[in-house]
Amino acid sequence: MSEDHNENQIRSYKSFVAERTQQNPHLQNLREFLQKDTISQYACHIACLEFSSRNNPPSRRSLKLESLGSLLGGEVKGDDLGGRILIVEDVSNDVVEMLESLLNIDPLFFASHMDTSEIDITKTRLQTAILPSTKRSQNFLNLQYHRVIEFENLKSEEIIFRDMNVSRKVKILSQLKGLNIGLARHCCSILRTKGKDGLWLGLVLIDAPISNSYVSNASNVTLQTRLFQGGFLDFLSGPSFSDAIDPEFGPTRSSPLETVIFYWITQQPQGFDNKCPTLFSLSYYPLRIIAAEWMVYLELMYHSIKQYEYPPDTTVASLGNIATLVADIYALQQWARRSIATAHKTRYVVD
Repeated sequence: MSEDHNENQIRSYKSFVAERTQQNPHLQNLREFLQKDTISQYACHIACLEFSSRNNPPSRRSLKLESLGSLLGGEVKGDDLGGRILIVEDVSNDVVEMLESLLNIDPLFFASHMDTSEIDITKTRLQTAILPSTKRSQNFLNLQYHRVIEFENLKSEEIIFRDMNVSRKVKILSQLKGLNIGLARHCCSILRTKGKDGLWLGLVLIDAPISNSYVSNASNVTLQTRLFQGGFLDFLSGPSFSDAIDPEFGPTRSSPLETVIFYWITQQPQGFDNKCPTLFSLSYYPLRIIAAEWMVYLELMYHSIKQYEYPPDTTVASLGNIATLVADIYALQQWARRSIATAHKTRYVVD
């Protein structure tokens, strides 16, 4: 494929999204993303899991942008190949353009992945704007969730964002029992389609690993970061006492991409059809990982709310500490709002 042809495809897709945005303002975030300077973006990591027509564990391939184009363009496939899961970490605008031009994907899939659900009266929140009946007819899922992280050297509660192609906000909470806690927004988007070779294709967009790089007030900052309580609990059965234990065996947790790949290679879901999987079966491990992350979120909620429990005869509850009471009530109101938002995200998946 010539360079001029690629440029025409990219230019036409940007124009297509710009035209659609005039009729559908909810695509504005995608339009802005495509207009970013490609040079300023990070190279995203792309992995491909190839499934045989038999129930064998998938094999893994790492892809560059050029090899991605060859794969999606209909490269020669093996006789035993049944389909693929393509996992893209921290998607860049050039990869979005290539995926759309070769797979003809609904722009709403990408726009929903970039939706931060920020409360901005000038922009549509896609998670709440799309009718349930519309969601049921879509061939994709957009799963938003939080990961709980700890900071070692946090000096203030300024608003910070993760330093990624798809920027996501980190909410800094009030100090909890001496710990500096943050809620990092994440999203995992799964789509089921067919490639040009006629094989089924699962596309998974996933966020970058937790790192120490953030952006605050348009400046890059470094904050030593780790997962709260070491991350989620592995939901697969662990080795028995008599098994030889590999100390490196298990999900990495810090990297969503490596975690998803670990589970797919370790154990295929019961009833998974290698020849024609459903959208739900392709979402099996992302859903289980996100459910495990929500359990960590609930653990944080328990400790956060419990610190505001005190008997009425304490000095905090006296009129002399009214400012402390007001601050505590406000903090509880925030958790009430977060609980409502979490319930909505859960209903989105169930519906």
